[in-house]
Amino acid sequence: QCEWTVRKFVSTRNLLRHYPVFEQKTNGVIALEPLHPLPHGVSCDDWGSYIGFDKHPSEYFDSNYEEYYRMKIVGSTGQPRSKHLGPTYSDDENPLVDPSELLPIWTRLDFDLDPIEVQPMVCLRAYLLNHGIPTNEDDTPDMIRRWVRRSREVERHVLDPSLVLEPVKWVGFEPLEELELGNEYDDWNHDYTNKLRSLKTVDDDYLDRHFGTESAQYERVTAM
Repeated sequence: QCEWTVRKFVSTRNLLRHYPVFEQKTNGVIALEPLHPLPHGVSCDDWGSYIGFDKHPSEYFDSNYEEYYRMKIVGSTGQPRSKHLGPTYSDDENPLVDPSELLPIWTRLDFDLDPIEVQPMVCLRAYLLNHGIPTNEDDTPDMIRRWVRRSREVERHVLDPSLVLEPVKWVGFEPLEELELGNEYDDWNHDYTNKLRSLKTVDDDYLDRHFGTESAQYERVTAM
């Protein structure tokens, strides 16, 4: 039992450090790579067994990595993305965009259910950005809310997906098929609002308060 536990710990540690991700190279080519380079002595052929997989990570996919990187299909299932990943463009949001395209996160906010006054700022900022209205960190909540109201009044279209700022350059794959839980979470829902209200921004002031100015240097570098 002890030996099995050690082996499991080692493979889990390796998985967290060398998890397969899709990387877009400088020449535009999409490649499947370890999150961090494999250590000396571990070849690419041994990558799967090194992280506890039963086969090489590339065998979970067909050769069209572009589809996975752009999240047009779901993980290793090879299936088109589903309702689990959120809503897609409507004609009202942008009639020039393919209706199968996934909306940027926090673009379709239900202001009848959660009025502008109670929506988290991070959601409203993302809403504005996806409608082509960038904001600054020193913009006040009242300014943000006023711009959202104005954007709705003029019925400003959501940006084309190619113009939306991508949040990450690395996209991990989901090795398991989507599961339906048989409850309200099988469909896109609005529970994010309560969760986001409880989150705190980790900034310089936060680190200084919790670690002290000098001892916070390592944590600041790590977090930022």
